[in-house]
Amino acid sequence: MSFDPILRRAFTALFAILLTGCLFAGCGRKTPAENALAEGKAAYDRKDYATAVRYFKPAADQGDAEAQYMLGLCREYGQGIRLDWEKAAGLFRKAAEQGHAGAQFMLGKCHEFGWGVKKDMQEAADWYRKAAEQGDAEAQFMLGECYYNAWGLKQDYAQAVQWYGKAADQGHKKAQYCLGFCYYYGRGTDKPDRKKAKEWYGKADNLDDGGEKTAPESSSPDVK
Repeated sequence: MSFDPILRRAFTALFAILLTGCLFAGCGRKTPAENALAEGKAAYDRKDYATAVRYFKPAADQGDAEAQYMLGLCREYGQGIRLDWEKAAGLFRKAAEQGHAGAQFMLGKCHEFGWGVKKDMQEAADWYRKAAEQGDAEAQFMLGECYYNAWGLKQDYAQAVQWYGKAADQGHKKAQYCLGFCYYYGRGTDKPDRKKAKEWYGKADNLDDGGEKTAPESSSPDVK
């Protein structure tokens, strides 16, 4: 049985494409970019930041959101590369616009504190919301803070309780404490609920931030 030469070349090209896809996707093999990112993260974890940056930068330049986020962190803290808040914020924005939750949270922080961008709490709250809606616990807590304290948003205790609750359910200690506080005073809840307040204060008891519990007020009430 013979094939037309043109048809044979077409089948050969199709087979090569399918084989490549199998090697890099279906067969569990990583692409060179994925390998580089993995090497960069391994170097970052062992605090070899200069090596991490060498791996992150080419992938970030090619538009990889995770690499942009990781390189942004290096820029933010001067790890293995010159500290530059403006460039860090730019990298976070590139990754955030691709839907990277960690980058969205960090871009929110940049706008909250004016790190490399204009200080703008409304913009910060917008980025916290994007990350929070993807399930980022720290962003959920910060969005709760924005609603509680009217930081860039209209004050809304009920919304604060909702977002504190989402973060608290993921084990976020500060959110658990703030949720207990809201239940104690009935802020954003139907009425004060000392039983629930005690429950959430109890979960936040081992809050590891040097002993200072962050909440809308300076100290916890004595829950009976």
